[in-house]
Amino acid sequence: MRRYRNVTRISVLVLMVFLVYLNRYEKKAGQLGAEQEISDSIVLSAMDRVLAAENKPMLFRGDFEGGLWSLRIFALSLSDPLAFVTSTTAARTISLTLLLSVLLPTVFILIGGRFFCSWICPYSLFAEAGTGLRGILRRVGLEYFTFDLPRPTAKMFLALSVILGAILAVPVASLIYPPRLITEGVYHLVLTGTVTAGVVFLIFLWLGEVVFSPHLFCRRVCPGGALFTLMGRYRLWRVERVDSLCDSCALCNRVCPDDLDPAAGEFPGECDNCGLCMDVCDGRDQHALRYVWRWPGRRSRKEAA
Repeated sequence: MRRYRNVTRISVLVLMVFLVYLNRYEKKAGQLGAEQEISDSIVLSAMDRVLAAENKPMLFRGDFEGGLWSLRIFALSLSDPLAFVTSTTAARTISLTLLLSVLLPTVFILIGGRFFCSWICPYSLFAEAGTGLRGILRRVGLEYFTFDLPRPTAKMFLALSVILGAILAVPVASLIYPPRLITEGVYHLVLTGTVTAGVVFLIFLWLGEVVFSPHLFCRRVCPGGALFTLMGRYRLWRVERVDSLCDSCALCNRVCPDDLDPAAGEFPGECDNCGLCMDVCDGRDQHALRYVWRWPGRRSRKEAA
């Protein structure tokens, strides 16, 4: 599953960069005297060759905008549920437009739980790379700290950020939320060539995880992950253990980035359906872990028998 997740997360990053370039091209294509700037850019000139050949330089103006925090595709607007929570509490009023934009993402979370964290969020790609780097450093004899926080910490951070946001009228949770920071960082890097403070924060966060504790932010701090955990507790798409095929090797526990206990069939709301436990199990030809579509707590007829 790691290979497929890498494809989806890299594709998300590429798409984010492409959307920024597309909007930049459309703005430049509509300006007099911007031909030289378009020709000086490899990406913009490539877009110009494709779009200008169709004689439709303004083909997509306004139809594709945004990123992981908020996105518009033609008439469809999508927003991160955390954007709705933080904006609503900070503004102390409900925006109908924002509410409608989170309905579809909410449905997906109710179905797949925290799948966004492992299948879409680009920061999880870097976090897993940090885990791999930490393993390489350990093999060459460089040992670092192992630090962790209690499991409920992320929910506490979420509650605290919501309360502070309501008091200060500022969407506090969004200030440390990787998807929003990455979206903002890509936008500024492409348009102005500058690195935002949010990107610098993510770099130091990543280095801190390599030194102190892999995947710590996603597991114990991320307000979005905490919100998705609460929303996806009764998700329909989940990992399940087949008791008759499990030999209790517990290798799945070692690879679980969320510090859960797949060997005991423990897949609470914190499980992000990453499938790493399935990979290690299938690698031993046990196939004791699998994805299923089922109401939580309900077992298949075969297992019940």
